[in-house]
Amino acid sequence: MLSKRRTTQETRLCSICDGVDAVMLFAAWFSRIPPGAVRTDLSMSEALDHLQLHREDRFDTVVLVPNASKTALPRLLQALVEEAGRHTGEVLVLLPLKSRLQIPDAARKGFKVLYGPPFTDTAPPAGEDAPADRTAGPGSDSAAGSAPASGFWGRFLPRKGKNRISVPAPSDPIVPPPGRDLPDALKTIMVLPICGGAGATTIAVNLAAELAQAQQDRTVCLIDLHLQYGNVATYAGLTANSRILDAYRGIEALDSDAFDMCLRSTAPNLHIFSDPGEILPVDGINAAHLRRLIGLARNKADLVIVDLPHQLPDWSGAAFDQASVILAPALLDVRSAQNLAKLQDLIRSEGLPGGKFRCLLNRAPLRRSQLWEDARARFEKDNEFGVFKTLPDGGDPVSMACNAGIPLARHAPANVFRLAVRDLAADILAKAGPRELTTAEAG
Repeated sequence: MLSKRRTTQETRLCSICDGVDAVMLFAAWFSRIPPGAVRTDLSMSEALDHLQLHREDRFDTVVLVPNASKTALPRLLQALVEEAGRHTGEVLVLLPLKSRLQIPDAARKGFKVLYGPPFTDTAPPAGEDAPADRTAGPGSDSAAGSAPASGFWGRFLPRKGKNRISVPAPSDPIVPPPGRDLPDALKTIMVLPICGGAGATTIAVNLAAELAQAQQDRTVCLIDLHLQYGNVATYAGLTANSRILDAYRGIEALDSDAFDMCLRSTAPNLHIFSDPGEILPVDGINAAHLRRLIGLARNKADLVIVDLPHQLPDWSGAAFDQASVILAPALLDVRSAQNLAKLQDLIRSEGLPGGKFRCLLNRAPLRRSQLWEDARARFEKDNEFGVFKTLPDGGDPVSMACNAGIPLARHAPANVFRLAVRDLAADILAKAGPRELTTAEAG
């Protein structure tokens, strides 16, 4: 298995999947491979032509994930196995536990079949599931027992000013509070995407709109900290604001009056500090600048929502410290699983407040197959943040509302994604800190 090959050379992997369910099954198996693997991902329809065209390509392993609903061994699968054997010494075929695709032993020449998750080379009897994998997590065979129970491999991360250091073993898990509920006295909610395209800005903009609409006597400030390609203004239907760029150029001198002049409002109690309108360096601000911005926003509003980039610049640690809670949108895919593992290791090595993170599993299908549910359960098991909430896929109306600069509450009030964000806003308001009194109210 790949998990036993810990060489200094990069592992080369080729995956061949037939459909969305196959990709999810591959994602559940993927955490077995070592970090830094070079991947070639192909669909079943294009794989044979690609492999025949690139005869010189060599892989450590080729993983085939066919359509598990078929009842006979397809000829294409057999042809792919034969062609893959010319590129590697190890061909694996992944099948779900209740697969209808029965492959007789006589037909298995040249490849190995694994059923899962958890993955074993023995198909469970009809009508039964394999026992839960409680002895070996992803990253090891059940016989190897070399990987930690968390399912993620130990790795090395660079640290500024020092040589590469070993990340501490995951013996100190990142444990959110029991039930993964939101903390009390919420004031500042950071939204940190786990990967690009996870829908973090969409969530931040609509969450701010829902909070402002739900309690109109409570002020909300939304800050876009994407210093290069921010989209909060676009999604909120606002034009570019040149004052934002001026604010970043003189951020050390930014005071309350200058900050107020940078704000645009889409509702009487919703104020937005948008992106600078030009491309700035990712590290165009530092930790002190970040704290100044957050402090000014807190003085202005009862609740502060911050849309963070998915990169982690030098000021990210300060952002995490300033946050009351960090909502982390992720997708049920390999990218999110990998990035969560990296983030959790960084949190341990740098002593960051991991208990503040709440993972939002975004774009869940409305009709969820058992394979999807199994993949989600595996994702949550291997992710120390767990899954705080699952947000359904709202389809085209979500992107249409963003493009039009209209909140979903107005564009498609009955949309399932909008309703899920509204419920998230209600949970936040139930845990929010006391509302600040205005000057008039205070007398």
